[in-house]
Amino acid sequence: MATPSINGTPIPNTLDYRGTYRFKRFDTRTQSGAASVLTDEFKTVQWQFWSVKRSELLWWNNTLLGGAPSLQITSAELWDDNNNEQTYTDGTVYPMIPFKFESGLYWACSVMVKGLS
Repeated sequence: MATPSINGTPIPNTLDYRGTYRFKRFDTRTQSGAASVLTDEFKTVQWQFWSVKRSELLWWNNTLLGGAPSLQITSAELWDDNNNEQTYTDGTVYPMIPFKFESGLYWACSVMVKGLS
């Protein structure tokens, strides 16, 4: 499998095969009274890391996102829920958010990529 990338920038190999990667094909929005679920057709990725180094957090937030609160995707190569690489041309990447900083590491970090299409 190829290395995932966002807007032509490959995800560093210190991050690409780590963490818990969760791809959601449909994002549940609401549930109607008839018990049918209304879904958003856009796909979402939630990527969680037990711990990351400062350099990894800074790479995601400052190198990839350029310090911005989000990044619009023009091209992305990411895995789907069947572990197949897929190409996307739209979506939004958000900063890596740690739960805490302790012992020189950022713990329980989470990344969201939303609105993939």
